[in-house]
Amino acid sequence: RSSCCQKNRQIQGLCSESALADALVAAYKEKEQLRLQVEKFDKQVVQLDARCKSLSSAATADDALKEVGELRKQSNELSKLLNAKTADFRKVGGKAKPYADLASTVAGMSKKLTASMMAANAAKRKLQSAG
Repeated sequence: RSSCCQKNRQIQGLCSESALADALVAAYKEKEQLRLQVEKFDKQVVQLDARCKSLSSAATADDALKEVGELRKQSNELSKLLNAKTADFRKVGGKAKPYADLASTVAGMSKKLTASMMAANAAKRKLQSAG
C-alpha cells in the first residue's frame, strides 16, 4: 500500500512539474507579445512627455492633459493585466517572475505620466496667466 501511495505522489509531482514547465513556456511566449505592447506604449509616453514640456498654448495643454489621462488609464490596465498574469502563474506553483521587468517598466511609465501631467498643468497655468 505504501509503495502505491509513493508512486502516486511521484506521478502527481511529475504532473505538477510538467504543468509548471508548460505554464513557464506559455508565460514567456505571452510575455513577448506583452513586451511589444509595453514598448509601443512606452514610445507614446515618451513622445507625450516631450510635448508636455514644450506647450505653446492653453489649448494644446488641454489636449495634452486629455492624452495623459488616456495613457494613465492604459497604464493602469497594463499593470492590472501583468499582475493577473503573475497571479495565474503563481497558481501553477511558479516561483519565477516572468513579468517582473515589464511590470517595473509600466510602473516607471506611470511615474513619467504623473510628471507629464504636472508639467502640462504648470505650463497651462503659466500660459493662462500670460495670455
